[in-house]
Order: sequence, then C-alpha cells, then structure tokens
Amino acid sequence: MKNFLLIGLFFVSTLSSNANNNNYSALSHSNESTEASTLACTTCTKLIVSQCGATLASVSTSILASPVTSATNYRFEITKGASVTVLESGTNRSFTLTQSAGLAAYNTTYSVRVAVKISGVWDDYGIACSVTTPALPGLTKVVASQCGITLANATTPVLADEVFGATTYRFEVSNGETVIGTVNAATRTFQMTQVTGLAYSTQYSVRVATNNNGFTYGTPCNITIPASNTQTKVVSGQCGVTVPLATTQINADQVFQATAYRFEVTNGATVRFVQNVNRFFNLSQLSGGAAYGTTYSIRVAVVFQGTLQLYGPPCTVTLPPLTKLIPSQCNANLSAVASPIWASLVPSASAYRFQVTKGASVSVFETTNRYFQLTLLPSGVAAYNTTYSIKAAYKFNGTWLPYGDACTLTTPVTVTATKLIDSQCNSAIASFSTPILANEVFGASSYSFEVTQGANVNVGQSNTRSFLLSKLPGLIYGVPCSVRVAVTFNSVLQPYGTACVVTPPSTVGTTQLIASQCGATLATINTPILVNEVYLATDYRFEVTEGANVRTYETTLRYFLLSQLVGGGAPSTTYAVRAAVKFNGVWQDFGPSCNVTTPAASISRMNNSLVNTNFAVKAFPNPFASQFKLDIESASDSVVEVKVYDMIGRQLEIRKGTVSELSSQEVGANYPRGVYNVLVSQGENVKSIRMIKR
Repeated sequence: MKNFLLIGLFFVSTLSSNANNNNYSALSHSNESTEASTLACTTCTKLIVSQCGATLASVSTSILASPVTSATNYRFEITKGASVTVLESGTNRSFTLTQSAGLAAYNTTYSVRVAVKISGVWDDYGIACSVTTPALPGLTKVVASQCGITLANATTPVLADEVFGATTYRFEVSNGETVIGTVNAATRTFQMTQVTGLAYSTQYSVRVATNNNGFTYGTPCNITIPASNTQTKVVSGQCGVTVPLATTQINADQVFQATAYRFEVTNGATVRFVQNVNRFFNLSQLSGGAAYGTTYSIRVAVVFQGTLQLYGPPCTVTLPPLTKLIPSQCNANLSAVASPIWASLVPSASAYRFQVTKGASVSVFETTNRYFQLTLLPSGVAAYNTTYSIKAAYKFNGTWLPYGDACTLTTPVTVTATKLIDSQCNSAIASFSTPILANEVFGASSYSFEVTQGANVNVGQSNTRSFLLSKLPGLIYGVPCSVRVAVTFNSVLQPYGTACVVTPPSTVGTTQLIASQCGATLATINTPILVNEVYLATDYRFEVTEGANVRTYETTLRYFLLSQLVGGGAPSTTYAVRAAVKFNGVWQDFGPSCNVTTPAASISRMNNSLVNTNFAVKAFPNPFASQFKLDIESASDSVVEVKVYDMIGRQLEIRKGTVSELSSQEVGANYPRGVYNVLVSQGENVKSIRMIKR
C-alpha cells in the first residue's frame, strides 16, 4: 500500500511540474478528461519545449514536434479561432504556417496539437501548445551567410531574409556615406551588377527593406566585390551540345563591367570572329555563314576597361547535318508515280518534311516516316512524265531544320507494269482470305489478278490494289499459285507484270470470331456475329456457351444472330462463341473461343411479342452479272436498312429507306466478281442472303 501511495504522489507531482513548465494557454484543451486521455497515450507528443507557448521569430519559422521513436509521420492540428487546419509531414516532424493558404497571419495565436503514425496507425493527439506570430512584419537584412563576405563573383546572387507577404524587396547599395543605387525586386534576391558604378575589389554596404514595413531598412551588411576575373566562356548548358539552327543564340558567362564580348570560332584551319556588346551571338553571324553537319570550337574574350582580355577555355558547339533524298533517288527517274520517295536517315529526327515543286506549284508534306508518295499530295500534283524538284528537312528537338539540297525526280512517261509487293512475292500466306497487294499504279481504275495453279487459270478483278484468293473457285490447299497483276488505265487493260509465287496453307485450319468482335460488346442483341472466312467451307457450326448452357447453330453463312438460337439471346449477357467449318463433307475442329456481350435491355430493345412476323426478303437474280434487286415484304412501315459485306467482313455500303424505295433500287453494279453477304433489317427483324457476282 505504501508503494502504491508513493507512485501516485510521484505521478501527480510530475504532472504538476509539466503543467507549470509548458505555460499552457486557454487554447490548450487542458480540461480534466482530456489530460486523463493524453496521459493514457504512451506515444503522444507535442511541440518542442522551446516553441510551446512561444512567439515565433517569423511567420515562416518551422514549427517542430518532439520526436517519437518509430514514428513514420506526424500530423499537426492547427486551430485559428473557429478554423481548424490539418497538415501532415514525414520524419522531418515539422511544418510552417505558410504551407496552407490563408493560415499564416501576423499577430495571431494558434493552438497546435500533434499526432504520430506508428506501424501504419495514427495515434491520439497529444497536449495542445500555443504559438504566436510576430505582431508586425519584422525588418529584414542580407542573410547571415553573406553578411561580411567577399562574393565569389560580381554576379553572385545576394539574398535577403524572407518577409512573409512581402511583394517588393528594396536593396540599397552605398559606399560609405554615399548611396550609389537602389534595386527593387519582386523576390528576395538581386545582383550587385544591377547597380551602376560599382568597382572590383571594393566593399559596399547593403541594406534591405520591404513594402510590408513601409520600406524601412534593416541592419546593413558589408559585401565585397572580388578582384577582377575577366576570363569567360560559353555557358555550361551549351558547351558540347548540338544546337538545332545556325540562328540559335549562343551565350557566354557574364563578366561584370565588360563592354564587349569577342567570340573566336574555329573549324579546322579556319578561324573567324564575331564581336558584340551583348554576351551572345549566333553562328549565322560568321563571315561566310555556318555549315550544317559541322562542329565548331568557340572561345570567348571580353573587352574590359578598353582592353581585350585573355580568352577563356574552348567549348564545342555542333550544327546537325541536313538531309535530302537518298542517293538512288536524287536526280533520278522514279519507277512509278506511286513509288515511295525517301529522305536520308537522320537518327535524331522525330519527323520529316518534304517540299515538292512542280512548275510554279509548291506542296509541303509532313510525316513521322522518312518517306512519302506523290499520290499523297493534293489532287493534280502527281502526274506521269513530270519532273519535280524535291527538298527534305527534319525536326530535331522540336525544331524544324532548314531544307537540304534539292533533288530532281522524274515520273515515268506512262503506266508501268505492276506486280505483288515485295514482302508477298514468293512467300506463304496465312489463308486464302489473306489480302494480297499489288504495287499501286497511279490512275489505275481497276486491277486484274491472274492466278495460275497447275492447269487452273483464274482472273479476279478488284477496284483496289488488294485481292483475296478466296474470291476464286477451284483453288487447292498447299499448292503454290503464280500471280500476275495488270491494271486498267484510261479504259485499256495494260500488260501483266512479273509473276510472283504465293503459297496457300496446306490445311483448312480453324476459324474464330473476327478480331473486332472478339471480347467486344455488340451494338444490338441482333448484331450479326461473324467468323473469319474459310475457303471452300460449305457450312459453319457455331457453339454458344453461357455457363452450363451450350447451344449450337449450323448455317451455310459465316455469321449468325443470337435470335436464331433456341431460346434467343438475353440482354447484358456474355457468351463464349467458337466455330467449326465443314470441308469436303467433314466437320473440322473448333477454333479458339471468343467472348461477346449483349447490350443492356434499354439498348437492345428486345421484345419478342412485338417482332413483325410478316417480314420476308428475296434477291434476284442470284447469281447476278451486273446488279440485283431486293423483293421486301413487310407489314411494318418502319425504315428498312440494307448492309452489304464482302467475304472478309468489310462493309461495302449501307442503304436506308422504306420498303417500296429499297425494292426499286439496283445493288451491286460496281462490285467486282465474288461472294457477298446482304443483311436486310427492319427493327428487330433481320434477314441475310448470300449473293454471287459472276
């Protein structure tokens, strides 16, 4: 019992002593329950003793918490009247009132409590301390570390102690009793060289005032300008670098009281000079100009007290090389109007610019590639039997360099024969549906692809330079095809070009959903779901899985609709879809599975009770030689939409109109020979027809 009483007396005595020493104010939350809670907190902390209840030296003075072992963060709760602000810091356990907008003010008392985070958990706040800011903005002066020193250089920045809220600092420089000059600055720094009439090896008195105290000066400090050091050089940020342009300003380090700067520029045995009253110049000021792709050595000397001083150390500055067309195309004949035109490679280039002159016409083309084609220029520029003057430039570090030397290029007199592009000539293709491409022929209205496989010779037509072997009948898997290409120009079929061998795959393989639908959300619940075409496949089998529910659908088309499944489709549902094909009467393996998701009910608008059952579509003739018509029957007056796809799923056209309008229109006049899928829809009713053009 005696031990217990002694411990209790010691506890009360300690608490009383702490309370007296810490000078708690009315803002200290020192009611009985708060103190009891705080005393129960073994890791609570507060402001350091020297600041608790003290007046700060300035508004921006750092306010510190007493350290707590293992604390990783400190949280400060600052109460100013009815306003409470919370700031956090790391292990530096400090903050300033100026950290938070509107918090700092002169002649103001704040109540500050501190909490710490240990092992990721914030502890309770400790006992509050009051801190008070100065009653009025104090006077300021040059910072202590510069007071009474000799500057390293006449241009060394001189700093004043910061005054919170000051927007103007006034620096007064005097020599004994004489004020030589004053400098007003928006920040707390200036340079002695901003005052005219100063001298080397001389001591000056500097005082500072701010607008916050009516420009009342603080204590003076002596600062000495060092002895003259008149050697200078190109600034370090430009020494040893590549500048983008000959007009780029090159700067020298400033020399106090220098009246001119002389730049010595050396390239091999050639030495040239530029003298300016300013401490900068550019290489274009050199007599005879500057050459791109050249490195120059530059030294700088100053004129001081009428005498040219010694040169400083040299620095190299490089102008990057210019570019032009590659040698094989400079002053040469272009093999075809649409052939790529190349600039010489510049590794540091981020973009290229080509200037093309044709008579009085000048065109400019910019690209991130180092090539372009005449056919990419405005209409009328590309032409046969024409000579062009072409210059190239590039962008370096965000700046366009000048153009290099011009080159002439002449296009062929007339159309030249074409063939498959080099990357496909004498190569294997992934499938019969892989597009094969011919080199572009400017002005061609169509391309004819002659495909020979053994004794079987087929010719396919295309309005573009792309063609699918799957459009031709009777081709055999794994047997090489010899492909020649001819173009129709001015309504005349031109001669075929050189043959290339293209080898199709040896087996049928598998198929899967087209890339644009794999993993996608359908536009509507009845959007056609397409798979990649398999050449000579007679049927397609679709397996649709949703959880444990697996359904299949077979069709001669390479697409299906969810509404064609038993039970149809549901809104906001994801289905796993895979497909297999029938080839030579045998079903092949399923391909990889892809997920498709149906839209929400508000988007899909599925209501089977409202589906128009009196909707029928026929197309005739089929096959067709030139064009076909649609025979549409419907009990609805809603708009009908017709979409036509080729066999790789590319949409060729879309038409909208009433039943009577679309039934009177002709379709397919401009289609090349091949197989097409025609989708006719009205509301949720969709019909599909496969059409063949001979």
